[in-house]
Amino acid sequence: MNRCQKTTKVFRGFAALAAFAIAQVACSTSRPEQKTETAPGDQVQASAPAAALTPDEGFRAQKPPPLQRISRFMAPVPTQRRLKNGVPVLVVEDHQVPLVSIEVMIKTGVNGEPVAKAGLSTLVASTLTEGTKSRTASQFAEELENLAAEISARSEQSSTRIHLHCLSETLKPAMDLLADAVQRPAFRGDDLERMRGLQLTTLRHKRSIPEALARDEMDRRLYGPRHPWGQPVGGTERSVQALSRQDLVSFHEAWYRPNNAVISVAGDVSTDEVVKALDEKLATWKAKPIRALQPPKFPSLAARSISMMEVSGATQSQIWVGGRLFRADHPDALPMQVGNLILGGLFTSRLNQNLREDKGYSYGVFSITTLGPTTGTLIAVGGVISKNTVEALVEYEKELERFSNGDFTNQELSQAKAASIGRLPSRLETTDSVAEAMNSLVLNRLPLDYFRALPSRTSRLGKDEVARAIRKYVAPRQWPVVVVGPIQADQDRIRQLGLGPVELRSLTVASRP
Repeated sequence: MNRCQKTTKVFRGFAALAAFAIAQVACSTSRPEQKTETAPGDQVQASAPAAALTPDEGFRAQKPPPLQRISRFMAPVPTQRRLKNGVPVLVVEDHQVPLVSIEVMIKTGVNGEPVAKAGLSTLVASTLTEGTKSRTASQFAEELENLAAEISARSEQSSTRIHLHCLSETLKPAMDLLADAVQRPAFRGDDLERMRGLQLTTLRHKRSIPEALARDEMDRRLYGPRHPWGQPVGGTERSVQALSRQDLVSFHEAWYRPNNAVISVAGDVSTDEVVKALDEKLATWKAKPIRALQPPKFPSLAARSISMMEVSGATQSQIWVGGRLFRADHPDALPMQVGNLILGGLFTSRLNQNLREDKGYSYGVFSITTLGPTTGTLIAVGGVISKNTVEALVEYEKELERFSNGDFTNQELSQAKAASIGRLPSRLETTDSVAEAMNSLVLNRLPLDYFRALPSRTSRLGKDEVARAIRKYVAPRQWPVVVVGPIQADQDRIRQLGLGPVELRSLTVASRP
């Protein structure tokens, strides 16, 4: 009998035992109480106590004792070190569970792509773990599996993240694999074509996903068709098909350098030991001059316009309204983030209460504030029932206009501040999230004690400060509107709303670089 058969037999035994216990409990709780009539003089014997169903039944029947105290969450502040090759290292020790996360962040992502090679950074990241110069893809995957470790990589607007998650007892051999992937990816032909095929499949699938199409169109409007960020996420079919192995090698050689990187570590580690190990694993990683990026200027958002894209057969229409803000270290960053919770950052916020709870047009409409190292956005997003697309646009307009005036109640502000503080523990709940968050602090030029100081900073925010930021930066009459769905029949009604000029775009136009 092999291991799988043994495991299956054990599970079947557990399942049978569990089923028997459930049946016994059901019978004992559903059986009506029966009264036994006895003749005069008959003696009634006391029934024996029922046998315990499980060994821990007594424990389960006990009421848990009250907590002695309520723990106060203290956000981590990392210890900062530097490797011999110059890479900054941030370490947060956490010995509660035997897990470690290490994230190598390259401070270049989509912004390093030529427009004609859209999707290049995504393909480089996805192929990093598909074999190195000393390991084939199969060997790399097998070693990872034997260590119960995971290594993933993804490209973002301004960075690329290579992330390791493993047990603390397998950390050193897992770091071997991480260092190998970062420094020596092979980009073999078969591996490259396999990952190219997956990326192309994702792009083709996107044609039928209104949300993905809406995001691409909003990016085009906010950043412009000549900016790397204005290209479809993951590139286009044409641009990805044209990428060569040399393109991947050149991108890796140009940007994956220690003087363009930050490493964060979180989990069951010793700071001194993990820094020493990183020095050993990355000893051959050498610095190289990094060229300055010179992206084109963003387009002016002087007047509102509406981009519509037909996706026939969809049951919902995606409506996105958004504009650019400022970078993450801007003085108005926190007031704007808290203010966004009033508009649409919570289930109880204005947009969702209006379009979902009151009108019933949607399962959920929210707004998202994203701030990065060079700019930021505020975008209201949601899927609405297709027959209510026009009416939903009117409600978007109403809520965004009302919000832009900076009028809100003290209660709304109190709820937003409480939610901002209350969600902080969940943002830093795991070693993975802590490692990612620490790197983001460096990328966005924020202080390393940012999360520790955030609750007190949020508590001190005043109504005037939040209202001023909203009035200064939220301009719905200048922000683009994107509508994607079965909207062909509604275009005349949308034009009649008078929100701005309407452009009907096709999927073929949207998919070209």
